Amino acid sequence: MAAPVCPTPVAVPTVDVPDPGGPGFNLSTATTSSWGTSKIDGKSKAYKVAAIIEANGIAYLGGDFKKMTRGGSSKTRNRLAAVNGATGEITSWNPNASGKVHAMELSADGKNVFVGGDFSYIGGKYTSKLAKVNLATGKVDPNFRVSVKGRVRALTLHGERLYVGGDFWTIGGQPRPKLAAVNPYTGALLPWTPPTLGPGRHLGQTGIPTPDYEAGHVFAIEAIGNKVFAGGNFTNFGCQEGLVTIDADTGGLVEPQYDPGRPIFDLEAFGGMLYAVGGGPGGRAYAYSPNDDDPVWRLKVDGDNMGVAVSASTVYVAGHYDYVVSKDSSCYQFCPGGPRRHHLLAVNRADGQLLAWNPDANTSTGPYTAFVGQNALYVGGEFTEINFQKQPGFTIFPGTP
Repeated sequence: MAAPVCPTPVAVPTVDVPDPGGPGFNLSTATTSSWGTSKIDGKSKAYKVAAIIEANGIAYLGGDFKKMTRGGSSKTRNRLAAVNGATGEITSWNPNASGKVHAMELSADGKNVFVGGDFSYIGGKYTSKLAKVNLATGKVDPNFRVSVKGRVRALTLHGERLYVGGDFWTIGGQPRPKLAAVNPYTGALLPWTPPTLGPGRHLGQTGIPTPDYEAGHVFAIEAIGNKVFAGGNFTNFGCQEGLVTIDADTGGLVEPQYDPGRPIFDLEAFGGMLYAVGGGPGGRAYAYSPNDDDPVWRLKVDGDNMGVAVSASTVYVAGHYDYVVSKDSSCYQFCPGGPRRHHLLAVNRADGQLLAWNPDANTSTGPYTAFVGQNALYVGGEFTEINFQKQPGFTIFPGTP
């Protein structure tokens, strides 16, 4: 088979990057008692919270759960729920999704949430894998209509575009392998076409590159200025592996193209910088400038990094790891020579230096996602305990993240 012809990334004007740093964090390692999901019968893990956003002090959750619990109480909540960030109380918001929710993104006016996943109905209304749901009523916006053939795993809103990523080949009836852009008001597909997605993916959590396997998926999307960044387990997205940079106007490759060499599971843009976390042989976290392909800093741990959340001062990383690994160590699986951090850690945003914040999440996989709120850090995943106390699937760390 002939080698693929790889497009050349185009140089574009640099993006202004403000000086990193901000008010120091004051976040508790203790949690606010709150409603969570529930433990799966016969298993050691909880039903997963895979996505979190916050609006007006309320945390909105998506995942694979079917009920929320607190102590001996439970309430039916099919894959979508809302919890007060200050009190931990569940709210009446109950959209009722028919399948798993993988991604959520707040609308520009703060009144709706875009929801992506593997569902066909929300509140009994047909909506194929992507919907716009009102935060007050839980009802689907009938003016937003789009059909996705596959699964939606990533969403980000940037200007007048909603970028959609996942495991799909067509959207709005048109070919868009794994990445597309739609109108955030109507759901109409936009004429933005990313580079060719070729075969090959990183298989499994350890990220074994397998070039003759079917094409990988997009798990995360972010945008800074006129650049769109997509992360996933692909090995050949315009000949890029794990992370690709795309022009927001033309859909072509632009500089810089990073080279993580591993699957990227989550991205967050903050202060003109891009923060990425991934798996492979040991997990990695990176801080990237949108103008340079060399990381500003990187962090090694001994398990996959699944989620990243960023505040003015701090980067929070959630994953399957147990220890931070020194830069010069070749260890990548269970590396007790470094500082212990059991599935959650915090580093200084400017230089990646490890901070003292050190809560504990249980189960082998633990957290999958985190979100920086106004007065709390929210964490979701498959854990059943936080700090050795029962707290399944979702938790709140109060304070200034």
